[in-house]
Amino acid sequence: MINVQIKRNSQNNIISFTVDGHANYKQKGEDIICAGVSTVTFGTVNALYSLVTKEIIVEKSNDGGFLSCELPENLTEQQLHDSQVLLEGMKIMISQFELSYGNKYILLNDRV
Repeated sequence: MINVQIKRNSQNNIISFTVDGHANYKQKGEDIICAGVSTVTFGTVNALYSLVTKEIIVEKSNDGGFLSCELPENLTEQQLHDSQVLLEGMKIMISQFELSYGNKYILLNDRV
């Protein structure tokens, strides 16, 4: 199962997310859930890095089963706004995977 953890601050802004695990929906190379989640999350990281700030903190595993991204604390108002648009969009896309395939394969936890 893929576990997606979204962490928010007291202002309800997303400050980090972690993706861990594999869906095991199909065989490796045919798993559309893993491929979709990877595309959405890595795309979000790349967009944050390119459009918002190069100071994001990213960790990933070599086997593709783990990705973590954390925003720095010193963002400008514009950077915070832009990052939230990207991260909320990512959350919506991930939640659609959860709705479509059920929490047997993917579980989204969004918390303050």
